[in-house]
Amino acid sequence: YSTGKPIASIIRECPKAVIQCEDVSQMQQAMDVKVMWQMLHNLQQTSFDKNSPTDLEGDIFSDSQDTERNPMHLSFVHLARGELFFFHADYEITAKRALKVGETYSKLIQSYLPGMIEMFHRAVALYAVARRTRRRKYRTEAKRLAKKIETWVRIGNPNVVYYHLFLTAEQMAMDKIYKTAEKKYKEAIDMANREGHLHHSGLLHERYADYLVEVHGEETKAKDMLKEAIRYYKEWGAT
Repeated sequence: YSTGKPIASIIRECPKAVIQCEDVSQMQQAMDVKVMWQMLHNLQQTSFDKNSPTDLEGDIFSDSQDTERNPMHLSFVHLARGELFFFHADYEITAKRALKVGETYSKLIQSYLPGMIEMFHRAVALYAVARRTRRRKYRTEAKRLAKKIETWVRIGNPNVVYYHLFLTAEQMAMDKIYKTAEKKYKEAIDMANREGHLHHSGLLHERYADYLVEVHGEETKAKDMLKEAIRYYKEWGAT
């Protein structure tokens, strides 16, 4: 999931993973697979009859009926909720949630791989709203998260380099240093594309389109970027 592999290819493995966990009495791990499986199912769906697309609810896992309090399990639930908000809700709702939950994920489980994407998505939502509203609370928290990700890059983490490039672009746009912002946006997009991270290729094209319209009023160029975003999202499987 963190590397943007097609959703369908991950979902195909989920039933087998659950069976394998149950066969060796790893019931907690089986439940955690179901949490992510439900999240992926919700991302893949095109319509929702009963529940909101941001609800971690379905035949695979029901958040409302979950009673497990294990920190590892709660971290999976927290991550899944956040991802559904990020991809299904508007950025203002997601940014408000980001301020509210803060570092809940890292407090539940430290130094765990999905923490990187969880933090990046919080920062993206915060920057999106900060640029639109110019409100300090969003700007301050976005910048704090960007600095943390920059620290990871400086100590040699290769998995978050384009995260850092993109958040630098967002900060430069906030600071009206547009030439540098354009350069960093393009570098981040190129790197996400090269690494085959379909979800972030879609996301970064989408956010760059938003920048082009909000800052420069370039609607034609922005439409081209949105077409690319849609193409990558469809390839990812989040239709």
